[in-house]
Amino acid sequence: MRPDRMTEADEGRTSPDYDHLIDTVADACAGDDPTAVARLCPSTTSAAAE
Repeated sequence: MRPDRMTEADEGRTSPDYDHLIDTVADACAGDDPTAVARLCPSTTSAAAE
């Protein structure tokens, strides 16, 4: 990620899709479910299981 991307988000200069992505990742990280982040990257989870 570009270092200035969060600044752009804070200033409202990113797309709604990017904002949704950041909110989704933040919610997964803040929750009590340790598998929530892994479910965001299904290809990573599949590779780890092999």
